[in-house]
Amino acid sequence: MSDDEPKIPPMWPVGTSQEYIDARIELAKAERLLRDRVEEVAAARRRMPRGAVLGDYTLTAGPRTSRRTSRPSR
Repeated sequence: MSDDEPKIPPMWPVGTSQEYIDARIELAKAERLLRDRVEEVAAARRRMPRGAVLGDYTLTAGPRTSRRTSRPSR
């Protein structure tokens, strides 16, 4: 690396154990595979043929009004 190239800080803080680094790399791989799979499933969903069209309906159970508030629930 020459002096005019920007210095890239190390990815892991000084003192990080090799065990942690290895586990974090494996976790990152698993996260990538999961994201790829979610994208594959989403694409398959978009390729689905249209289903039956439902006619008008009325909900017969549950509250009659929405209980939405301006604050998110916890």
